[in-house]
Parts: sequence; C-alpha cells; structure tokens
Amino acid sequence: MQIKDLLSAEEQLEEEIEELSVEKNQKAEERIGVQKQIRSELEPKLSELNNNLNGFRVALGRQKVSDIFDKVAKTISTEMEEVLEDEKVVPFDIKGKIKDTILGPLNDLLPNILKNAGYDGFVKAGFDVDSCDIKINGVTKEVQGQGYCSYLNAILAIAVQEMLNQGRYKTNLLVLDSPILSLAEKRKAGDKVVSNEMKKGLFKYMDENTEGYQSIIIENYIPDIEYKNANLIEFTKDVQHGRYGLIESYHMN
Repeated sequence: MQIKDLLSAEEQLEEEIEELSVEKNQKAEERIGVQKQIRSELEPKLSELNNNLNGFRVALGRQKVSDIFDKVAKTISTEMEEVLEDEKVVPFDIKGKIKDTILGPLNDLLPNILKNAGYDGFVKAGFDVDSCDIKINGVTKEVQGQGYCSYLNAILAIAVQEMLNQGRYKTNLLVLDSPILSLAEKRKAGDKVVSNEMKKGLFKYMDENTEGYQSIIIENYIPDIEYKNANLIEFTKDVQHGRYGLIESYHMN
C-alpha cells in the first residue's frame, strides 16, 4: 500500500512539474514580449524625453545668457546716459598723444639714422607734430629737392620701426619699396646732385642696424657695398632661370 501511495504521489508530482514547466515557458515568452515592447515603445520615448530634456537645458542656458546680456546692456546704456548728462565729452587730442608718446623717441632716432646714413648737408632733424612727418634742417622733405621724399619716407619708417621695437607693440617686419630709385641725378635746374655715398649709407645702415626684426628692401639697383648681414635675392622675371619675383609661385604669363 505504501508503494502504491508513493507511485501515486510521484505521478502527481510529475504532472505538477509538467504543468509548472508549461507555465514557466509561458512566463518566459511573456517576458520576451515585454522586453520587445520596451525596446520598441518605451526606449524611443525615453530617448525622445532625453532629447527634450537636453533641448530644455540649452534653451534655459540661452535664456540665462540673454538675461545677462540684457542686464549688461542696460547697465552700460544707463552709465553712458549718466556720463553724457553729467559730463562734457573730452575730445581726443591725437597731436597731444603724439607729443606725449612718440615725439621724444623719434627726435632722438631720426638724427642718428641720418648721420649714420650719410645724408648730404645734414645739420638737424626731427619729427613735426603738425604735419606728422619728418623735418630736416628746419624744412619739410619736399623742399629738399626732387626724389628725396621716398628716401626720407624710408628714414622715417626705419625710425618708427626702431621705436616700436623698443616697446610693447612690435611689428617685427619692415618692408621698403624702392627707397632710392627716385633719387635722380639733377632732373631740373637748381636740384642738388645726390651723392652715391648717401645711397650707400642707407643700405649700409639697414645692413648693420636691423637686428631684432625682419626687414625687406625692394630696389631696382642696389648700391655696391659690402653686405655683411643681408640676404641678396635677384628677381629675374624669368621662369626658367633664377627667381621670378617676390612671390615664388607667381609669374606673369
């Protein structure tokens, strides 16, 4: 009887195990279905919500920036209105600034450069604030004679470069185009004859006194002196021989 009872119990357990297995498989299929639903429906919605959240954050940041900008603009506008109402606008005196900042250095540099360059008949030189130009021997450069303007413009450019080179705002580059080309030999009656020493003096000064910055001089006929520090490059205007011009990759057809 006990054996029969055990066999009966075993059969019942097997039936229950089979039923539970079927239920387990059903639950597994339901779980797979739920996961598919999550991937197909809930995950896109979650991604959309995240995108919306990021968009809200960006919009909020922009709004904050806009608010800050409006506040700053309002503050500046208010302060400007107060200044215009309470104070007179002081005009900017450019000539006064020139006197305060660059007149002294240029008045020191110009005579030194002209002396070393061997300027003919040199007595004194300085910077004229009213014309913002060089004066030599008490007169403007136009009075010096035909062709002297380019030469004296080069002298002034060198002086300005040396002045800037001593301060905070360095350009580190000086380019002169034909500073002695227009120094012709007596174009009309009364013109002074320009000495070769004066032409040589400018190039010698540039060769010996341009340390600390790049200087380029473009000239048709350079003086015959001993160039110690210069790199002489001839422009041949010939594609096949030598260097055509200043820009290596460019040439006229």
